[in-house]
Amino acid sequence: MSTLRTIFLTALAISMGAGCDQVLSPPAQAVVEEGELEVAETSDDTPPILSTEVEFWAVRGEAREVQISYEAEPPYDGKCLRFVVPPEALLRRPDGSIVEPGDSVQIAIRLLDESRFEFEFDPRGLQFDPAHPARIEIRYSWADLNDDGEANADDWALASELAIWRQEEPGQAWMKLPSTVLEEEREVHADVNGFTKYALASDRQSMPPTFNE
Repeated sequence: MSTLRTIFLTALAISMGAGCDQVLSPPAQAVVEEGELEVAETSDDTPPILSTEVEFWAVRGEAREVQISYEAEPPYDGKCLRFVVPPEALLRRPDGSIVEPGDSVQIAIRLLDESRFEFEFDPRGLQFDPAHPARIEIRYSWADLNDDGEANADDWALASELAIWRQEEPGQAWMKLPSTVLEEEREVHADVNGFTKYALASDRQSMPPTFNE
């Protein structure tokens, strides 16, 4: 009886341990091929972009930020994308050299197509400190997620499927970043550790049937 009890308790402990491992293990990061990513598109009545490309100098030791904006009347600030670089974010240049305190790096961001939320960041290969990452904020107020030509409450109800995705090189797979959807602000935020191409999107396997159909 004692032996059976010991075997039972041992098996139970192993089973519980396996269950704990499954619960505590982080989920795998989603990766999809380019043809499987549905980049969010803009509505027909989206205001013009003031400039599809912005440049600024990021400085190690200083907080810097830049914004791509729509033409808009106050109090709406016209935000499309905002990029924030905390003081300690800059880490390495594309050649691998350390960015020392006080050093600066010129950063350029381009909206590749005014009808899609897809952006290219330079210099490609720039690295940020994972402990002090940079942050991308994309506002989806003008996103047409159900392909009816308008941006309204029907689209915003689908925004929970959105995330910020990263592509290292043209044609390569896209990787989903841990993203936060702020419903009140109609924005999606994500921390980034380096430069490449980023998009506001949903993969076709996870999106509801009404997303861009």
